[in-house]
Amino acid sequence: MEKYSVLMPLWYKENLDYLKTSLLSILAQTVKPDEVVMIEDHPIGEEMKDLIDSLFHNSGVELNIYENFELDGKGLSSILNYGVTKCRNPLIARMDTDDIAYPDRCEAELKEFEADGELALVGGYADEFDDDPEKIQAVHSVPRGIDEIKKRMKFTNPFNHPTVMFKKEVILACGNYDPALKKNEDYELWYRVVSGGYKCKNIGRSLLKFRRGASFNKRRKNREQHNGKIELKRRMLKEGYMSRFEYIVSYTIEKAYFLMPTGIRKFAFKLLGK
Repeated sequence: MEKYSVLMPLWYKENLDYLKTSLLSILAQTVKPDEVVMIEDHPIGEEMKDLIDSLFHNSGVELNIYENFELDGKGLSSILNYGVTKCRNPLIARMDTDDIAYPDRCEAELKEFEADGELALVGGYADEFDDDPEKIQAVHSVPRGIDEIKKRMKFTNPFNHPTVMFKKEVILACGNYDPALKKNEDYELWYRVVSGGYKCKNIGRSLLKFRRGASFNKRRKNREQHNGKIELKRRMLKEGYMSRFEYIVSYTIEKAYFLMPTGIRKFAFKLLGK
C-alpha cells in the first residue's frame, strides 16, 4: 500500500490522557503511517514532550514536529495549511489529538485509493461520545457516493473532517486550507475540491470515535461560524453550484438551526448531520 502521513495540530493545553489515547490509536493502525506530522504553534510543556517521545520510541513510525509560533492565534486553517506542505507523502490522513481512530481506519481508506486511482478524498462515519469512549452518544453518518455528496454540500458539510484521507497534490491544486478562515475551513475546502470535479466518497461505517464533549451543541452556536456558512452558501449560489430555490432552503435551515435553543439543536444535529 502507498505510504501516508498523518497530520495533527498540537495544542499546548491538550489533555494529556486524551492525547495519549489518540496517538496510541494511530500507532496501533493495521497499516501504520510512514510519518506523523504535528504542528506546534505555541510552545508545549516538557511533560507533553516526554509523553510524545515515549510513545513514538521504537514505534516504527517517524514523528516530525514542526514549530511555527508565527501561527499562534491565527486559527486551525493556518496550522493545517502549513501542515499539508510539511507532509512528505502523497496521501495525508487528518486526525485530531482528542479523537480515537479504529485500528483499521487508515487501511480501509488506503484500500479505497488502491481500488480507484481517480479518488481524491475519502472519509467515513464517526461515532460521537461525550466523555467516555465506550458510551457512544450518536453516529454521525455522511453521504457515501459523489452524487449524494454534491447534494449534501449545498446544505451542510458532507464529510467528517477528522476521518478524511486525501491526496496532497489535489489539496494543493485546489489552493490548500484557506488561512483567512478561522471557522468552516474544512467545509470551504471540500467545496473547492468537489466543485473542482474531483472524485470523493465516504465509507459507510465509522472510522473513529469523535470526542465532542458535553457542551458540544452549545459550542456550535457560534456567530462567526454561522456567518461563514451563510457566506459560503452565497458563494455557491453566485458560482452556479446551487439554484436560488436551493439557496433559500439552505439559508432558512441554517438560520433556524442557529437560532433554535441548544436542547432542540442537539436533535437537529442528528437529523441534519450539521
